[in-house]
Amino acid sequence: MIRRLVLSAAAALFSVTLAAAAYTDVTFVMKNGDRVSGTFSYNHTDHYQIIVNGRERDFPSDNIAMIEFAGGDPSAEEVNRLPTAGDPPELERHTIVLRSGEMIRGKIYDFQGDRIIMDMGPNDRRTFSMNDTARLYISAPGSRALFANSNAVANANPNSAVQGGRRGGGRGITIDLPGAACWADTGINVVANQAISFTTTGQITLSVDRNDIATAAGSTTGRYSPNAPIPSSLLGALIARVDNNPAFGIGNQTIPLTMPQTGRLWIGVNDGVCGDNTGAFRVTIRQ
Repeated sequence: MIRRLVLSAAAALFSVTLAAAAYTDVTFVMKNGDRVSGTFSYNHTDHYQIIVNGRERDFPSDNIAMIEFAGGDPSAEEVNRLPTAGDPPELERHTIVLRSGEMIRGKIYDFQGDRIIMDMGPNDRRTFSMNDTARLYISAPGSRALFANSNAVANANPNSAVQGGRRGGGRGITIDLPGAACWADTGINVVANQAISFTTTGQITLSVDRNDIATAAGSTTGRYSPNAPIPSSLLGALIARVDNNPAFGIGNQTIPLTMPQTGRLWIGVNDGVCGDNTGAFRVTIRQ
């Protein structure tokens, strides 16, 4: 009995510690071009952590080019302002870009709560809010390699397609949204009042009950949840958001929808707890 209590207490402590270490939704942009989206977590090592579907994943900082906080790929002008040296001086190793557009070079000292702490020089340490941050460049050379040419390609062909998260030929972008994921980064940057259309196939099982099914329109049994991002919409319906702004409904409608803000487009499942879901939506997005 005592051993069981100790194990239970240890598990509870780990859960609380993990929750306390979680910060905000981000996307890790890896040097090889892969993107991993989830909740940023930091365990004070030379690795960075991200929580995806309730599980913490660990990545060496040397593998990460950039961390996106607000979404949206950088402009060519921004990339050109990064350090050009292959091994920048210590106090120019990292670059933070605020949502105001200001770029500041320094060295990451720590992450605490929703704050980024950077050393700017001797006896000069500054704190930035993650809510005010658009991007944090971990590797200037890695980011230059990824984005130096991608801006011209993306601007010339905004309708290029993504299959399984990778860009390809043809019109539209198709993304698989697992029911257990809650949210997926589309890789698309939208502007306010831009018209975007969505076409969705597939279905999600909302719990261990195999009869609890949702299509893009939502729960086929008419269920709602007060904990869902949009409580007034059916549980499991297809939804979206721009950056970290409030979610809006998509459902099964295919007529173009007007984007409410400028930023990175995310698609999601209208469910407050997604870990027990199975199945997936396949969503084709056209600009």
